[in-house]
Amino acid sequence: MIKSKLISVRTQKGFSQEKVADLIGMGQSSYCRREKGLVSIMDHEWTKIAKALGVDKESIYEQESNQSHNVILENMQKYVARLEQENQSLKKESEIA
Repeated sequence: MIKSKLISVRTQKGFSQEKVADLIGMGQSSYCRREKGLVSIMDHEWTKIAKALGVDKESIYEQESNQSHNVILENMQKYVARLEQENQSLKKESEIA
């Protein structure tokens, strides 16, 4: 679930994703995945983001939906499958050598 409240406040304050990510000690791509809802924002991260933006956590907080968790789980399963395929490929290569 896209974090529209967070995005709205961030843009109103004139902050880029990169700036917020830097202020909270995170890479821009990791922060972007959180805004897009691809990765859950942990409670301590909400607190850091709110502090960086100079707002109350309640003004940006949006609860995770089950749909978000399903998307995350699906992405993780695809990633594991890809790693397993890569592992098998590497095993075959090492047997040939």
